[in-house]
Amino acid sequence: MNSIKAYDGTNFQEVSNLLATMMKEHTFKNVNDKSKEKFLGIFNYVNSENPKHILELERTLAQSDIWVAYDKEKIVGIVRGSKDNILNLFVDESHVRNGVGSKLVQKFEEKCMVEGFSYVRLSSTVEAVGFYENLGYKKTTGLRMARYSGKRGFEYQPMMKPLF
Repeated sequence: MNSIKAYDGTNFQEVSNLLATMMKEHTFKNVNDKSKEKFLGIFNYVNSENPKHILELERTLAQSDIWVAYDKEKIVGIVRGSKDNILNLFVDESHVRNGVGSKLVQKFEEKCMVEGFSYVRLSSTVEAVGFYENLGYKKTTGLRMARYSGKRGFEYQPMMKPLF
């Protein structure tokens, strides 16, 4: 990994495609296709040419705090959050266990400290709980089930880390 940069919109299509792909393949991998569409929301339209879809995707990303990890010119990781909450963290499989995810989370935590938040929250996939525990996150409850319109979705683990 060469660098981590704040998302500035210049690689909108690549970032939005990567977020959508990673959500489909990892976060919502055990969710049926109909429910997956509902959980993905606006990210269903990453390849749309409809100006309304593009505008809404751009707005969604612009309202998020996003850092992108690069290896030369290739995106190898992304963290996206809002306020004190990490929404998504993805690292390219070729860069897993190389510190990319840890550095991205650290960038988000630094942003939270600057903004005066005393903790960072997240909802971890079951598979990523150990990763977050190694970074100092603690489970705040037992496993939860995400639901959409009352339909079963996917399990997640609420977690939190104090910053001070």
